[in-house]
Amino acid sequence: MENRDLKKMKPGDSLKLRNGVTAVCRAEGIIDWRFRKRIRGRKGNATTLTMGHYPELSLEEAYLKAVEWSALADKGIHPREQEKETQKRIVASSKTFRELWTEFEKRRELGDKPNAPSTIYDRKKCLEKFMDVWLDKELRQITAEMLLNRFYEYESQFKTKSSAQSAFRYLNPIFKLGVTRGYIEKNPLSQNRDLIKTTTSKNRDTLTIPEASKLIELIDHLSHPTLRLNYKEEIDILRITPTRLIQFDAIALLLLTGIRKNELLRLETNHVYLSEEDYKSQGGTGPYFWITTSKQRQPFGVPITPSMKGPLERAIGRAKKLGSKHLYASPRPNGVDKPIANLRHAFAMLTSMMGKLSQNKKQKIGSNVLRTTFASAAYHLGLSIQQINMITGHTGSVLELNRVATGAYLTVTAEAHRQYFDLINMTLMGDYVPTPSRSETYR
Repeated sequence: MENRDLKKMKPGDSLKLRNGVTAVCRAEGIIDWRFRKRIRGRKGNATTLTMGHYPELSLEEAYLKAVEWSALADKGIHPREQEKETQKRIVASSKTFRELWTEFEKRRELGDKPNAPSTIYDRKKCLEKFMDVWLDKELRQITAEMLLNRFYEYESQFKTKSSAQSAFRYLNPIFKLGVTRGYIEKNPLSQNRDLIKTTTSKNRDTLTIPEASKLIELIDHLSHPTLRLNYKEEIDILRITPTRLIQFDAIALLLLTGIRKNELLRLETNHVYLSEEDYKSQGGTGPYFWITTSKQRQPFGVPITPSMKGPLERAIGRAKKLGSKHLYASPRPNGVDKPIANLRHAFAMLTSMMGKLSQNKKQKIGSNVLRTTFASAAYHLGLSIQQINMITGHTGSVLELNRVATGAYLTVTAEAHRQYFDLINMTLMGDYVPTPSRSETYR
C-alpha cells in the first residue's frame, strides 16, 4: 500500500489496511482514515472511529496512530476519551524536550517504517549538539526566537548552513508530536519557516544543447546493429538487449518531453494516439499521448513530434508482442502485467559514453537531468516559467483545469502545446538527423 494508491481512490472506494485501519473515500472525494477494534471490557461489537483525513494525516502517521489506539483499546481505554483527557492537560506542562524526544523515538519504533539506524544515529548526534543546554528545558520555555538565534549561532560555530538546517528538519516532527500530545500549543518552528529553509537545494545538473544532441545521436546509433559496432571498444554491446533498446527509446522521450520518469514508464498503449484514425477520433489534428502527472495525479495531453514517433512506434510494437497494456512492459512480469521498474542500467551505459559533461557536477545522466535540460532549452527559447510548467503539466492552474478533464480537454492541451514541443525538440536535436529505421522491429 503506497500513497499513490490512495490518490487513485474514487468516491465509494475503501481499502482495508493493517493495524485495523481502513481508508474510505467519501462522496466529496475526502479520504477518511477509519480505525476499528473492540474495546476490552465493553459490551457490544467493535468500535469504528475516524482518526483523521488524508493527506493531512499521512499513511505512516495513520499506522502509528492505529498502533497507539490499539494499545489503548487492549487496556479497555476508549481512544476518544483518552484524546479528551489529552486536550484537558494544562498547556503549561513541565514536559522537557528530552522527554518529548524520547517519546518521539519510541513512537518511531512502533511504526511500519521505522527509521534506519543511520538516521537515528545522525538525529541523535545532531540534536545533542544543537539543543545542548536545552535538552532538559521545559518545552513551554523554548521559543521561536530562541531557536532562530540558535540556528544562526550553530551555523557560525560549525561553518555550515546545512548542519543547522538538518537540526531544524529533525526538530520539526518532534515539536509536532508535542502539539499532538497537548504539551505545547503550537510548533515553535512554524514561525521561522519563511526565514529558514530546511529542504535541500534542488539538483541543477543539466546537459548543454550539443550534449543533448549527442545523447540522441548515441541512442540512435546504439539502436542500429551496424552502427553500434563502432562502440564495441567503449561498452559491451552484447548487453544491448531488446529490453535495453526500449529503455534507450524511453530515455530519448524523457529528454524530448520533459515529463517525469514514472509518468512515462506507466504509460499505457491505449493512451497513445499515433495513427491519423486514432487521433482524429479524439478530435485531434496530430498524434499525441496522455499521461497522469505524478504530483497533481491529473491527466495531461502531450503532442507527439516527428522525433518522438519512431521510439513510440517501437515501444508499441514490443508491447503488442508481449501482450501487455503497458508501453514499457517488464520482460519478467512473473505472471503480472507491469511496467519496467527503472532505467538505471541504461542510464549508466549512456553516461559512460557521454564523456565529461560541462554543466553536470555529478557527471551522471538521469531523469531529473533530462527534465532540467528540457526546461532550460524551453526557457532559452523565450518561454516563461509558467509556460514551461503548463506544457509539461506541472502547475496548479493545470490542476484546476483538469478537475473537469475529459478526452476532449486532453486533446486540446496537446494541440495547444504542439508548436512549443516542435520548437524545443528541434533545438535539442541540434543538427542531428536520425538514421533510417533500424532493422530490428517488434511488429
